[in-house]
Amino acid sequence: MPRSKQTFEVNSWTDVGVDAIQTPELNSDQLAKFVVIGAGYSGVAAARRLATLHPDSEIVLLESEWFGDGSSSRSSGFVVSLGQFERPSSPENQRCYRFGKTAIEVLRELVQHHQIDCDWMDQGRIVTCRCRSGARSLERTERVLKKLGSPFEKLDGAAIHEETGMSGYVFGIRQADSVLVNPAKLLVGLVKALPSNVSVYQDASVRSLTRKSNGRGVLVKTEAVTLEAENVLITSNAFSLLLGHGQHRVFPMRTFVSVAKLNGGNGLGSDPDWGITSSERVGSSLRRVNDRVFIRNSAYYGYHSSGGRLDNLAQISGFQRRSIQRRFPDADVAIENTWSGVIGITANGGQLFGQVGDGIYLSTGYNGHGIAQGTRSGELLADLASGKQSNDLQEIMKIRKPNWLPIGFPLRMGVAAYCRYLEWRYRDEI
Repeated sequence: MPRSKQTFEVNSWTDVGVDAIQTPELNSDQLAKFVVIGAGYSGVAAARRLATLHPDSEIVLLESEWFGDGSSSRSSGFVVSLGQFERPSSPENQRCYRFGKTAIEVLRELVQHHQIDCDWMDQGRIVTCRCRSGARSLERTERVLKKLGSPFEKLDGAAIHEETGMSGYVFGIRQADSVLVNPAKLLVGLVKALPSNVSVYQDASVRSLTRKSNGRGVLVKTEAVTLEAENVLITSNAFSLLLGHGQHRVFPMRTFVSVAKLNGGNGLGSDPDWGITSSERVGSSLRRVNDRVFIRNSAYYGYHSSGGRLDNLAQISGFQRRSIQRRFPDADVAIENTWSGVIGITANGGQLFGQVGDGIYLSTGYNGHGIAQGTRSGELLADLASGKQSNDLQEIMKIRKPNWLPIGFPLRMGVAAYCRYLEWRYRDEI
């Protein structure tokens, strides 16, 4: 079979019919009751909630990139009710599980009501292990799901092989209340479905936030204009650091995904669409969509790390091809494309959420689970900024806060060393 031509940094989720969104150019100063910075899943959810709570007010949503091509659209497309599994007795499990389930139902209703074509699949993700240490983590996952009353199905290695065609897995758990989507198609559909009192701008990067001299309002400055807002919601995840919020608590990681076409005949399993994540954070996440397999198992510290260079992208692409080949030893694996996106990581899995200044509100640190976690957090951040109280708002304020971190060179070196250790310890999961 002729090898596919290798490309880099093209979002493969967008080449299956994602329509571009045309927005007006932000070329004049404006007044707004609310400005939301960052139009990923949390920002779109916040804008939608604000528009509902304030139907007569102008809501401005700013995106620094292009809709369908930002980091939120470059994820693996897992919408999970609970992404991180703490000790079975931890109250964090119950809180995050409730928020995740609520987010999935909200998204499901929006997809159905607005007829958003996003390849929504309710079949659930499979959390797997390939080694003894991974098996211990997966057993903890099983105990957590039992305690939560969350439905799941246990699969042995033979069942995983039958369904996916992949070799080498010990066992897995199908987490039933989770969803698979095309993340770019979903996000673009959600933006198009926003209420009419939301003004949306893309390619509008915010440079600074300052309080007005009289203390009434916040000035949001882009390269071209200044917006004056009563309240500002920062929902740009790791990029909130560039606006001066989240330092010493959140750090950026650029994660890398490769997509390969497989030619393996009957050796590719019985299911053409599935999603698998590892029981360990550094393990491989894989999605199959028809004859293509997506894999994510590489990450570098920072926004524009050395992993973004073309030579390193080629090395990452080769590494990820070998990871896929180990799982499909009889298939012909041809990498089509390798691309990346930035996520916000915290040291202990905690999340930053709340008011961080007069009229300024922040939600960040989703640790790679931003579709569901970001959706519900965005809604609740809008409630907080609107003075609307609820039990869920009180509960999200109780979620564990991120541990303190150094910044600069010590953080970069510490993250790199810790990642190397995890990659060595859980190398069989990669």
